[in-house]
Amino acid sequence: MVALKHSYRMLLADRVKPDLIAAVRASNPDSTLSAALALLERWDNNAAPESRGAVLFDVWWRRMTPQGTPLDSVVAERWDAARPMATPRGLRDPVKAVEAFTWAVAETTRRFGAVDVAWGAVHRVRLGNVDVPVGGCASALGCFRVLNFRNDPDGKRSAASGDGWVIAVEFTDVPRAFSILAYGQSPRPESPHHSDQAAMFARGELKRVLFTDADVEAGTVRRYRPGARE
Repeated sequence: MVALKHSYRMLLADRVKPDLIAAVRASNPDSTLSAALALLERWDNNAAPESRGAVLFDVWWRRMTPQGTPLDSVVAERWDAARPMATPRGLRDPVKAVEAFTWAVAETTRRFGAVDVAWGAVHRVRLGNVDVPVGGCASALGCFRVLNFRNDPDGKRSAASGDGWVIAVEFTDVPRAFSILAYGQSPRPESPHHSDQAAMFARGELKRVLFTDADVEAGTVRRYRPGARE
């Protein structure tokens, strides 16, 4: 379950990339588009930090679906309650897909320096003194590890919402649990607990929850009683 929660799989790519590849290939692409197409074919449809091709796909999809665009107006096959695991699928307008892809190749190169830029070179967890690559994508792209990003002044994109607190609990006689709080226990930048979980979150790690009295006792850092002097 934990592995699935941290999966980088981009389901949208599984559903529409074959039609995109077919459309671009049929358009008699020039050498630049052909190289980008080969990159897309090699890409494993994951938004992992090291993935190359995911940024290009993301830029292309944003061009295909400006804000407010209904998904049903873009896909060839709408979501079907009788086939929920296989739909929606395909692309309705191959010509538009090729036009958007041509634009995305140039735009990705302009913004990020290369069409094959790694996902994690662009997408970051930035909190306090932490600035590290992260995998995951917006729910509109079909990631179960949901992360939404804001555009930063330096051209990178930093995680701003989505998964922030993740907890997995096994309800045994003594519950066993693991969690991560991406944005830390404290909003105060000077606190050692402001960003101490950010890098762990970016790596897809969880920490053990101190559940029993003995666990809490062993993990105690400091004690105080309200109203008493520290």
